[in-house]
Amino acid sequence: MPCELKGMKRQLSVGSTLGKYVIKSLMRTGVSSEYYLASRNDGVVTKDVVIKVITNLFKVDRRSESRDVSLSLFDLSGGSENICSIYDVGVTPGGLKYIVMEYVLGLPLDKHIEQNQLSVVEILKVFIVICEAVDYGHQKNVLHCDISPSKIILNEDGNIKIIDFDILKTKNLNAQSDLTNVDYTSPEKLEGSTLGTYSDIYSLGALLYKALTGKRPFSFLDDDAEKINKIIN
Repeated sequence: MPCELKGMKRQLSVGSTLGKYVIKSLMRTGVSSEYYLASRNDGVVTKDVVIKVITNLFKVDRRSESRDVSLSLFDLSGGSENICSIYDVGVTPGGLKYIVMEYVLGLPLDKHIEQNQLSVVEILKVFIVICEAVDYGHQKNVLHCDISPSKIILNEDGNIKIIDFDILKTKNLNAQSDLTNVDYTSPEKLEGSTLGTYSDIYSLGALLYKALTGKRPFSFLDDDAEKINKIIN
């Protein structure tokens, strides 16, 4: 059940509309994005969706950048059953990119492994599917760059969905560090250098290590990006 987050500056307000979508609640917020539960009810389709608003990663050019992002994301989500479907992409009145995504129900990867007591073989089978989906994204020129257990959802039947692919690797983006997922954050993301497919590969390795051992690959005493990067390297 989505919860309302208080004391935060919101890009969208509950009850407002963004195109054909009505905002129902603010689900969560991060360093560079806000996630809203919304509904589409335009007389053609009635369904709940998630709208991700990119708050400070980069501003978009309405004519070129938004079009390029749209083409890559639609191509991506339509080609893999294990990647969250993308329904719409646009720009808010304030000039921020937003992505309308499938509302995926289920458990994050770590909770699914714990609750179902998956064996090593079962975990590896899950990771083969995850890696194939991430590789498909790379083939379509899209990076994830925020791979973590919460971005991999499994339903009660064990079907896997990866959410939040949204960065074009052809743009040479220098992402802001998001220290909420330091266990899986690549060194180049921490230091603010150019992201690449290697960024996702690092995160997948850290994710697999944690899934198999129950331990983090590195132990950090605080959330200082420079100190964390020295430990990793």
